[in-house]
Amino acid sequence: MRFPVRLACMLTAAFIGTTAFGAEENQTKQVEAKPATNEIYDWVGFQWGVCPYLQIFNENTKINGFRLSTLYSKNTEMTGFDLGVFPCAEDATGLQISVANVNTGTTMGAQLGVVNTSDGKMDGTQIGAVNSAGSVKGAQLGYVNISDKDSYGTQLGIVNISPANFCGFQLGFINTSGDENTDNGDKKCFQLGFLNFNKHGFLPFMILFNF
Repeated sequence: MRFPVRLACMLTAAFIGTTAFGAEENQTKQVEAKPATNEIYDWVGFQWGVCPYLQIFNENTKINGFRLSTLYSKNTEMTGFDLGVFPCAEDATGLQISVANVNTGTTMGAQLGVVNTSDGKMDGTQIGAVNSAGSVKGAQLGYVNISDKDSYGTQLGIVNISPANFCGFQLGFINTSGDENTDNGDKKCFQLGFLNFNKHGFLPFMILFNF
């Protein structure tokens, strides 16, 4: 009688151990299969965020489509339609509409907001109270327009500032273009306003207009 009882106990223990091991292995696989939050993808078609640490996809994910920033969101590249309060990107292509559009690289398209900035090139249009870009190839329309490097196009505002050379048309109360350390080459800027400063103009300073 002892042998059958002992055999039954051994089989029961082996069954319980196998079941426990299988359950543990299955749980481990489930944990490994669970996706990490804020995972980095090469690109996605939609992004929503409240802040860089509270958004669907990591800030290194490229957005090709639509991004909604309830408060503040950040991504390396944004292509498409960008809507929100304070969206930020390194490079952006498309349309941005928000309170403040902030791009640290190149912008191609249009920015509409109270404040629009593009630290690199701005190829397109900025419309807002304050517009700032490294260089502009297009138009800036606002109260204050700033282009830090050689630019081409139009500035319409109360104050238009271009420390480098601005080739095109400036219309505002105060217009500035170029300084003594820049070479304008064949770049021409026509200025229409009350105070017009152009180091390479007909005169360095003229009232009403300069060219």
